[in-house]
Amino acid sequence: MVAWARRRYRTSSGGHVQHEQHIQDLVEAARAPAEAAVIKVATHKKIQTPRQQGNDYADRAAKALTEQILEGPGEVVSAIAAPEPDPDSMGRLQATAGEEEKEEWKREGAKHDPDEIWRKDLEKSA
Repeated sequence: MVAWARRRYRTSSGGHVQHEQHIQDLVEAARAPAEAAVIKVATHKKIQTPRQQGNDYADRAAKALTEQILEGPGEVVSAIAAPEPDPDSMGRLQATAGEEEKEEWKREGAKHDPDEIWRKDLEKSA
């Protein structure tokens, strides 16, 4: 999801992603660790680990819920608005990232600020 935000919600072919506003809402919600957590799990693999099993379960639950809340194609009944996270929460969340993810942040220009928060610029967190 965050990769889509970096690409301004464009697909690899240059078109807009489906349900762009909903994805934007999820990205904002993911920035509020006290309210929600997002764990990146590799896709297109056999389901073997507990994390992959949890991801598969979450995917199936999300699809079932989507079917319940959609009134028609692309029409959502409600959306979640999330507050901006405080620096302490952001620091704790970023501390859980693996070295591979932190290396990706560095490649994309993120740096540690004086508060030990990874930031890409003065306003946005990595």
